[in-house]
Order: sequence, then structure tokens, then C-alpha cells
Amino acid sequence: MINKDSSRVAVLDPLRGLAALAVCWHHFAVAEPNRLLYLTSQYGDLGVEVFFVISGFVVPYSLSRAGYSIGFFPKFLIKRIARLDPPYIASILLALFILYFRFALHGFEPNYKPNVSAFQLLLHLGYLNAFFNYAWIVALYWTLAIEFQFYLSIGLLFPLISHRSLLVRSITTCCLAGLFLTTPNTALITHYVFLFLLGIVTYQFRIKLMSTVSYLFCVAVLLVLLIASLDVATALAGVATALTISFINASGGGVLQFFGKISYSLYLTHMIVGSSLIEFGVNNKVHNLPGRICLYLAAFAVTIAFAYCFYRLVEGPALKWSKKLSYRSDSTGKVRLPQAASALPNS
Repeated sequence: MINKDSSRVAVLDPLRGLAALAVCWHHFAVAEPNRLLYLTSQYGDLGVEVFFVISGFVVPYSLSRAGYSIGFFPKFLIKRIARLDPPYIASILLALFILYFRFALHGFEPNYKPNVSAFQLLLHLGYLNAFFNYAWIVALYWTLAIEFQFYLSIGLLFPLISHRSLLVRSITTCCLAGLFLTTPNTALITHYVFLFLLGIVTYQFRIKLMSTVSYLFCVAVLLVLLIASLDVATALAGVATALTISFINASGGGVLQFFGKISYSLYLTHMIVGSSLIEFGVNNKVHNLPGRICLYLAAFAVTIAFAYCFYRLVEGPALKWSKKLSYRSDSTGKVRLPQAASALPNS
């Protein structure tokens, strides 16, 4: 049995909250013509990379605390689907409502007409749109597809990345890293594998499978690989996230805890609600800078309020439902798997 650390990682909620807010602001202001205001949102999309690193850490960490074994894999997937899919599907329905509401009112764009097929919608249920060259109803859903691929992978690879043998863990890590070269497809998790590996080595460090020196060496190697494979900004964001998880144990206060709690709901709905409000305002002659700033702030306020309601009405019940789906060990009948966390939802 691997060494378990049952302590809660307090910094995760603030990281989730900050990442979700950064992505929101990026999508709200990415088309802003004012250069200074645009610069404040330019790197907000790095919140996605932050989520990938958090997932790389928190999912195996949660499974480690639960005493997970490969025999629990089917139930692990059921719990993940029960936890994540109800809010995801609800957001798809919300996006469709907004699309056809816009079509009915003709208030957002001239000659606007939705172009959504039944097959395109069906592909969303398996996170498969990119493999069939169909657009996502909401552009950010591609990140959920990458996360889902990670869940499939980590449930199977968990015994290897958690193995006591350094050789086994090293071979597993090298094989995962090598997949980047053999499958250069941005629709696959392999394109972002070094970010997830940052989270995985952080998990191994947290449960004391490696020393501080070994961990920092791994982080340095992954920094170089990320710079070479993606870009400097992504590499720095990923490494900063990993080091924060490893060496900072602060909750960040009530506000960041709140945003961490609703981060999945905020992430799912901000482009549907907030971006639509901004688009409506811009199309209705809100063109001066003070007006646009007020529009962004109003969109943020409405989006946060909506995300909180969405959390209470949709995500919260899904979380409770998932927690009721417990695992039980054949040997003791008492091993229960707590809610396996992900980067986007509250764990």
C-alpha cells in the first residue's frame, strides 16, 4: 500500500477559482480594441493549462487516499460521469436555448440562423466532436474532452504511477512523455501530456514517493519540455501551478474559496451567459470605452450570479448523487471511495 497523506490541499480551491476567473475575463475581453484593456485578458486562457495541472495532481491524489485499485475502474467512471455530465448536459441545453432565442428575436446578429445537427449534438455526449470535425456548441468544451481522456487514462494507469518501484514509475512517465511525439493531435490528451505529468509528479511528491530534489529535477525537465513543445507562457503557468500545490498550503480566504466552489459551473456557463450579454451590448452600440467596461463588469456580475444558481440547482445535486455511488472492497466491505476530484469541479 502506498503512503497516504489524508490532509486536505487547501490551495486547490483558490487555484480553481483564479483559473476560472482568468478564463472568463479572457473570453469577455479578448476582442477588446483598447490595447491596455486587452492586455489584461491576453493570458487569461492559461487558466485552462492550470486546470490540466490540477487534474494531473488531484485525481490520483484523491484515488490514493481512497485506496483505489484497478478493479474499481468501472465504478470510478460511473462516478465521474454522474458528477460531471449533468452540469455539462444542462449547459448544452442552455446554449441551445440561447442560440434559438437569438434566432427568434434577431436581436444579436442580422440574418442569424443556428446551424446545429442532431449528430453534432450526439457527439457531445461522448466528447467526440473533434474526431469527426464537428464544432462544439460552446468552444470551451474541447477542454472537457481532454479532461475526460485523462480520467480514462488515470483510472487504468494509477497502479503504475503510484508503484513503489522507481523503475516502474520512471518507465511509465517516459512512455507517457513519448506519446507526445507519436500522436501529434491537439484533440488528444497526448498534446498536453507534459502539463498532466506536472500534476502527476506533484502527486508523487505529495505522497512521498520522491524526494524534494528529485521532484524539483522532474519539474525542471518538464519545464524544458513544455517550452519546446508548447510555449514559454504555458510552461511557466504549469510549473507555477505545480509548485503552488507542492509548497503553499493557504486557503486564500472566503472569496477565492467561493469561486473555487462554483468554478465548474462558472466555467461551463460564462461563454453562454456573459459572452452573449457582451455581444448583445456591442451589437447595440455600446462602443465607447467606459460603456464597454461597464458592460464587462455587468456581464461578470450576471455570470457569477447565474453560476451560483447553476451550482445550487444542477451541480450541487450531481455532486451529492455521485457521492452516494460508493465503492466497497470485497475483502472488508467498508472501503469507500470519496468524490474523486477534478480540476474544474469542486471536489
